[in-house]
This record gives sequence, C-alpha cells and structure tokens, in this order.
Amino acid sequence: MITNALLVAVVFLVCRLTVYQMPNLMLDRPIFLGPLLGFVLGDFETGCLIGAQLELIYMGVVVVGTATSADPGAAVAIAVPFAILNNLSVNEAIAISVPIGYLCTVLFALEPVFGEIFTPIVDSFMDKDDYRGWTFVGIGLSIVEEAILPICVFFALAFGGNLVETFVNSLPSFILDGINVAGSVLPAVGLAILTSQLWSKKASIFFLFGFFLMKYMEIDVMFLAFIAAFIALMDAYNYMEQKKRLAEIQLQAAPADINEEEDFFA
Repeated sequence: MITNALLVAVVFLVCRLTVYQMPNLMLDRPIFLGPLLGFVLGDFETGCLIGAQLELIYMGVVVVGTATSADPGAAVAIAVPFAILNNLSVNEAIAISVPIGYLCTVLFALEPVFGEIFTPIVDSFMDKDDYRGWTFVGIGLSIVEEAILPICVFFALAFGGNLVETFVNSLPSFILDGINVAGSVLPAVGLAILTSQLWSKKASIFFLFGFFLMKYMEIDVMFLAFIAAFIALMDAYNYMEQKKRLAEIQLQAAPADINEEEDFFA
C-alpha cells in the first residue's frame, strides 16, 4: 500500500509541477490525471470513469491566483486509488473524494504562505545578480510548495485506505445505496452548475436540439459531440466573416468622414 501511495503522490506532484515549470497543459485536471493514475495502478478503465465524472463535477472550477472553491486534482488522486486499491465502487469513491477536494482548498491556500518564508533567500540571490542561484532556489521552492498536497495524499492513501474500506463495508446497505446514488448524481449537478453560468437564449436552442436528437433518434453521444463541434466551427466562421465585413465597411467609410471634416473646416 505504501508503494502505491508513494507512486500516486509522485505522479500527482509531477502533474502539478507542469502548471508552474512549463506552459500550463492542465495535466492536473481529473480528465487527464484520472486515466494516468488508473494506468499506473493497473486499472485504466476505472481511472477513465472516475476522471471523466470528476471532470464534470469540477468543470466550472478554476484557480484565480490562490482563490478556488475546490482542488480537483486532490479529489481524483484520492478517488482513483480508493476505488482500485480498496475495492470501492466508482460512485462510492467519488462521493468520498468530493468533500476531500473541497477540504484541500485550505492546504492550497497555505502554499503561497509557506513560500513567503523563503522570499528573503530569493531576494539575496537577486541582489547579487546570481541568476543561476535564483533559478535553482525558484525551482526548488516550487517543488516544495507543490509537494504539500501530494504528501497529504500519500498519508491519506498509505494509512487511511484500509480504514475507509473497513468503514464503508461496515455501513448498512441503505446508506451504501444512498452513497452510490449521491455519487452518480454529482456529475449531473456539476454539469448543471456550469450550464447555468453559460445559459442564454441561443444556448437553449442548441441544448433542446441535442436533447431531442438523443431522445427520439437514439444517436450516439460521440456522434452528437461531432455535430456540436461542426456547429461551433460554423458559428465561429460566421462571426469572423461578420467581423471582417464590419472592418471593411469602416475602412470604406473613413475617407468620407475625413472629407466631410475638411469641408467643414474649410
């Protein structure tokens, strides 16, 4: 268990470091981290299922500075190993990991506070114009800061996994049924929250169009996604064409305006 917990923590740390040490590829999002952890732990399918469902839950969660409502990466780093290593169902693992994702925001907010302790060291290298030393300290500080959550995940998996499994197995069947239902409903709730933020009269037309296509024509979800992609491309193309035409009209009208001003002042 400790070896698997250490492996999960290292993978989680590497994905978090990519946000700061290279262009942000969003590798710490559930849609990527879930399948990656599933592959590392030997159950790629479970990793994909949990990653996709947690991505729906946290799709509208973004980090602005240090302000965020949840930590999706920590949630999936807990959910996937719990499901694979502790024989939990997908819905049980999701229901347990979601509160942990919100709890980890406290640790996420403490990361820059911890980093401020080392600010005088960074300033000393900058005063000396020591670029190599400043770079070394900056990278090392990033690793230390980003390791806080992976370390917590390591201890949770290494010493809490068996406790969680024992606790879940001791629950009555009706409570387990409720946990599974809650876990299956949470992705729909997350998607509904995101949809409410993007809702408009135009979006409602496409939403109803997609709903009736799936309901009455029984088409595949992937095929519906391709249709949506083509509609989005057509909408973007029309927008660019309208913008180009508007620029041409303004360019043609500009000389006439200048002539009118010259005639007025003449």
